[in-house]
Amino acid sequence: MPKLKPDHISPTPEESAAIRAAIAEDPDTFELDAEWFREAKPVKEVLPELWEAWNRNGQTDGKATSSSDNGAVS
Repeated sequence: MPKLKPDHISPTPEESAAIRAAIAEDPDTFELDAEWFREAKPVKEVLPELWEAWNRNGQTDGKATSSSDNGAVS
């Protein structure tokens, strides 16, 4: 897990429960779980045309921009 920034504030257990409940009630979304991340593939593999266009426009050097940005989609 990446090191958290000094001013990071994690949600309380109650806030986390409220967030999960809201996600469960919303028919247009779902909570990403370990299985979702196991099945996720890099954008450059799933949408190579988009990845190439993004690279042509100087948006990325092909490396993740942060420890949480792996370009994965499901």
